[in-house]
Amino acid sequence: NKNGLLKTLSEKFSDGLLSKKEKIMNTIRILAQSDAESWRTLWNDYLAVYQAQLSEEKSQLTWQKLMVHPSINGWGAFNDEGKMIGFVHTVCHPNTWGDGDSCLMEDLFVAQPYRRRGVARQLIETVFTFARVSGLERVYWHTNTDNDAARALYAQLAWPTDTVQFRRDFPLKAV
Repeated sequence: NKNGLLKTLSEKFSDGLLSKKEKIMNTIRILAQSDAESWRTLWNDYLAVYQAQLSEEKSQLTWQKLMVHPSINGWGAFNDEGKMIGFVHTVCHPNTWGDGDSCLMEDLFVAQPYRRRGVARQLIETVFTFARVSGLERVYWHTNTDNDAARALYAQLAWPTDTVQFRRDFPLKAV
């Protein structure tokens, strides 16, 4: 069950799976219902960076999925004052190229004043720890080709592939 696994992970994180340096810098934890307002502020900033517009209903649905969907997880980065300064969302799923499941790091965002201070690295390493503890085989993600700062960090943590993402969206029909 999702809540049991997330509680176990939170306990493991507090037991030292994350380095002392990471713990001193920020607190990374599973998003909770009480984080909704802070998350929403950062979510809107994240959408603005990508010049994306989502309806209020879709943003609310995203939050609800983070809270209850068994394959979708979210973590927040919080500074010393308890203010949320970043988040990461993951979607775990089976894959056809391996024995274990994979984890798509779908959204990663750090508020502007906190960028280039190690917050994104902490969030990514939290996802890596989650993947190891959960027995996942792979963590992967996409980024824009012109996102040089992010790509420099990512190259320190993983390796790029030669794949290119193609996409075609289909509108959902009302049920």
